[in-house]
Amino acid sequence: MPLIPIAVRAGAIASVSALTMLVVSAQQAPPTFRSGVEAVVLDVSVLDKDRRPVRGLTAADFTILEDGKPQELGTFKAIDLDDVIDATAAPWTRQVAPDTRRNDDFRERRVVVIVMDSSTPMPAAEVLQAKRLGRSVVEGLAPDDLAAVVYTFGRSYGQLFTHDRAKLIAAVDRFNGTPDGVMAMGTSLSASATPIPFNQYDSSGGTLTLNHSTISTLRGVAEDLAALPDRRKALFFVSVGIPIDAGAATEPGGNGRVDSSGQVSVLFDELKKTFDAARRSNVTIYGLDPGGLRFTVASLNQDFLKAVSAATGGFVITDTNDPAPGIQQIYRENGSYYLLGYQPSSVRTNGVFRKVEVNVNRPDVTVRSRSGYFEPTRDEATTKKREPVKEAPAEVSALEGILPKGDIALAVHAIPFANAGGAESDIAVILQGREPIPPGSTAAAEDLTVLVYAYNLQAQLKASERLTVRLGIKPGAVNDLRYGLLSRLTVKPGRYQLRLSVKSSLLGRSGSVYTEIDVPDYSKAPLSLAGVMFEAVPSPIAAPKGKLASLIPIVPTADRDFVAGDVVTAFSRIYQGGKDPLQPVAVATRIVDGTGAEVFSKVETMAADRFGTGRSADVLVSIPIGALASGPHLLTITATRGTATAHQEVRFTAHSASGGEE
Repeated sequence: MPLIPIAVRAGAIASVSALTMLVVSAQQAPPTFRSGVEAVVLDVSVLDKDRRPVRGLTAADFTILEDGKPQELGTFKAIDLDDVIDATAAPWTRQVAPDTRRNDDFRERRVVVIVMDSSTPMPAAEVLQAKRLGRSVVEGLAPDDLAAVVYTFGRSYGQLFTHDRAKLIAAVDRFNGTPDGVMAMGTSLSASATPIPFNQYDSSGGTLTLNHSTISTLRGVAEDLAALPDRRKALFFVSVGIPIDAGAATEPGGNGRVDSSGQVSVLFDELKKTFDAARRSNVTIYGLDPGGLRFTVASLNQDFLKAVSAATGGFVITDTNDPAPGIQQIYRENGSYYLLGYQPSSVRTNGVFRKVEVNVNRPDVTVRSRSGYFEPTRDEATTKKREPVKEAPAEVSALEGILPKGDIALAVHAIPFANAGGAESDIAVILQGREPIPPGSTAAAEDLTVLVYAYNLQAQLKASERLTVRLGIKPGAVNDLRYGLLSRLTVKPGRYQLRLSVKSSLLGRSGSVYTEIDVPDYSKAPLSLAGVMFEAVPSPIAAPKGKLASLIPIVPTADRDFVAGDVVTAFSRIYQGGKDPLQPVAVATRIVDGTGAEVFSKVETMAADRFGTGRSADVLVSIPIGALASGPHLLTITATRGTATAHQEVRFTAHSASGGEE
């Protein structure tokens, strides 16, 4: 089978491709407008005198002006995503991320991207502050928020979208402040996708390629998020800024201070495309200056941050040693805002900037939105009318895109286990699907084509498997068809993204889901514990039958919601690495509820002879679902040998017999 390349956008440093590994929801339909004219969609914050969002406005409260001319409002939607945090809930309910990945993860959730500008050099002291800024952004996330970290240079140091704050903070802490520092950590220039030679300098002595990398990363993130319509996406841009007049890009002519070589014009052209991509994707950029209160201010750099933020509807946090109030305000504004859509009253294709102003008929309010947009050029309008290229097979095209395909509801869970044959590991994968049986369907079987691919962070395919599975359908069945598809991949230790797709003969369409996985070298640590997998009876049919039987003693499920009557078993595996004599290991299992109260505990000691030739032993725990109150729970397994300790924790939800929460 041919390899499926992950596309990297031309003109962007390789770090932009960090967002080719996004995990997102089923794509929702964007607002509909009359055909023939492209709609302009604005996300608008309305704040009172205390900078709190003003709720309850209607379409009649807004007036939109384009170049001073009133526009007819075509769509209107109020967005309120503020999270209500239960003060009685245990901290783990916010801190422990789900261990399964679904392709509807992004539905009705706040979306955050932290861009660390590793292309623009900054003083060492400001590098530390940049990390603090990134950490502050992560710490401000609400429990259901999804966030990613992207480097403008050095793609492998970022983090895919996740709920896991520890992973996000680890990605921020890898920031080293300069491209030289990133290269010292192992980034290869040969991975760069930029068409501009690395050693090409502009007339001012700065590195054109690195400035281009910064801007094109912002553009790339905005373009990647276009498939999440009907919502604002917050982009926190941690940077000292670039010494060019970004505001000039929105002025008539829009070329700024062009040098004799024309190289600055390249940056301005990329800025225009960035502003346009942000407008199309409802991405709001917030500049975070790590300099705090400087004695010497690089005004042009700060003006760049201010202009980029203002052009996309955001604001900049600068000239302060206390960024917390500004970050809190960003989250506040991204939790409550309005989406307004209109079609320009006249169609033009000159590529110039059109100024947009939004007014609200309320006193003492501040309105924040993007300042305008670039109209398409004639060449761009013509390009949109070109014939589409021939599409790849559905199961293949579902894997090729930056965003997974949500036409089939999918969830995936994967855990690495040591391979008895050497230094490699086997990844046990459970891909769970749910399909509605079409009304009146007489199909007796469902044929599924399954692709499972493992990529490293350089987008290189390292392992893959293709499965063809046939599932029987009972005559007259009207319920959803639920199934679990099992796969096993062998890889070396490292960080990977798994891309999985399913093509359904029953529905005639395909879906996909992505997840990331860290594969450790179990032979090195004195004591380690593999992740936790669950088995539940009854559960969806799993196929191919016996696929994982030689690797693990259970048939895993990706479900994490269990009801009274389910027989649930948790499984993990303990490894004693190195070559020292095997020793007894104490294993403590504990379950706490959503308030942090302990509801189950068990302690046992595994004798040394329980560990076989692979220096491993299995942990199997029966979970008393019927005895648990409805609500969220946390299972923790801790292994201890002398001073060495390893632990895993996984969240799940128990439901009472009625299916409701108490």
